[in-house]
Amino acid sequence: MREPKSHRAWTSLIGFMRAEDGITAIEYGLVAALISVFIMVAIGAVGEAVVDLFELTAGSFPG
Repeated sequence: MREPKSHRAWTSLIGFMRAEDGITAIEYGLVAALISVFIMVAIGAVGEAVVDLFELTAGSFPG
């Protein structure tokens, strides 16, 4: 005897909720997003320091 469609859907939903593959992928995605934000902030800070250094160097030349 076949089980009702609602029971099969419910069983599939419970199986999906118990699967850890999706959760792992989300965790890796969050870590990658945090790393990319950190890189953008670091590049911004280094970029400002380089601009300040060039302005200082350019200001030291006469003329």
